[in-house]
This record gives sequence, C-alpha cells and structure tokens, in this order.
Amino acid sequence: MSDDSVVVGIDINETVVNRNNSQLSRVIQADSTDIASMEELGIAEFDAVIVAIGGAHVEASILTCSLLIDMEMENLWAKSSGTAHGRILDQIGVPHIVYPEVAMGRRVAHMVRGSNLDYVELSSDTAIVHTMVPERVAGKLNEVELWDRYGVKVIAIKHDDKWNPVLGEVELVTGDQVQIYGDSKRVEKFSRLARK
Repeated sequence: MSDDSVVVGIDINETVVNRNNSQLSRVIQADSTDIASMEELGIAEFDAVIVAIGGAHVEASILTCSLLIDMEMENLWAKSSGTAHGRILDQIGVPHIVYPEVAMGRRVAHMVRGSNLDYVELSSDTAIVHTMVPERVAGKLNEVELWDRYGVKVIAIKHDDKWNPVLGEVELVTGDQVQIYGDSKRVEKFSRLARK
C-alpha cells in the first residue's frame, strides 16, 4: 500500500464508527445495503472493497455484496461466517471469499496435532510450517536430499531471535526453529520427527 492510499471504513453503527475513527483514513456511518448511500460515497471508484460483515449480520453481508456486484466492483473480497454463507457469496458471484474461522480452526488443529509452532495453509494441499530441526536431519543442509526424502524445503532459519532466509550453505542444528514448505501431509509428518 502506498503512502497516499486511503482506507475508508463504513458501518451503520455509530459506536463502531467512533471506535475506529483514528484507525483508518476515514470512517463513515452509512448503510452498506442502501444503493443511494453507496453511490453517494463513490464506492464504484474504489480500487478494492472488503466486506467484513458477519456473525448475526449475514443478511447484510449478502445484500452488500449483491449491491457491489451490481455496481460492477471487480476487486471484491468478503468474509464468510461459515459454509452456507460462503456458498451464497459464491453463488452471487463474489470473486474472493475468505473463511477466517475455518482457516484458524485448521491452523490450531495442526499446531495441536504435531510439533508445529505455527501452520499456514497456502492451498488445500500445500503449507508453510514453523517447526524445530529434528536430530536426524541436523548437519549441513542438503536441499535435494531433504526434498527427495521428506518432501519439504527449508525456507528460513531462526538465529538470535531473527529469521534469515536459506541462502547458500546452511548448517541445521537440532532444536533450531525453521520454516518449511511442502505438501500439507509431508510437512506435518516432518514436524513430528522433532518430537522423537
């Protein structure tokens, strides 16, 4: 985001508007389901719109997204409160749907299940995992062998509380923290080696 970017927040609730007034470039009290209000605000001229309405206000989320699609907003992102909500957003043509609760649930499940210190799912079958170096792979990093044997790539190592990218020759020390990339099942299996 450039320094001249303007982030505008819109909410119908005056308390929410007042609470976020200092957090964004501009905060406006308006009804996002009302086409006249949205046209008056010039929403069609915005570079992108994020609809973060959820919880008990699913209907408002759907109506707002429908209105924005009618206004031909192409860079539209919407938060889904669940599978049914997401399915409706998809059916009305929202191009980018985010499932934060589902993603967080998966992330926590992976962290509890293995030796993952953190888990970020990139797609249904790939992930980046923050884990520890298992004893059996300690020593000089051989990227080809690590990929062939375990299906993972070490992309960063933490030294002196600072993350460093893997460049050139690197020594893996048992217990060092690393970030690895690969197939979801294989990174999970690799991170479990640190427990043994």
